[in-house]
Amino acid sequence: MSIQESNGIPRETADYFAGGHKSLKKDFQYLIDVFHDAKEYGSILNVEPVDFDALERRLGEIRAHGTGDLFTEAYRRAILEKVPALIKQARIMSG
Repeated sequence: MSIQESNGIPRETADYFAGGHKSLKKDFQYLIDVFHDAKEYGSILNVEPVDFDALERRLGEIRAHGTGDLFTEAYRRAILEKVPALIKQARIMSG
């Protein structure tokens, strides 16, 4: 599997992703941080397990609902483009 990077996902996206849930925000920010410039580090990355099921449920909610505002729509697009692969590789690498 080719390592995917979180580069290009603004840290501010975590607030939108979490939807007010502190644990989701913490886990999402962790994924962004651990996979920043990940192609440079590759398989030496040490990925800790987080609540992957909760992240995937929230991702499904975001996928199912539009935003209605241009600023959060940019966050939504960045999340839907990059986060599914980040969650998948984090789940594999944390095992």
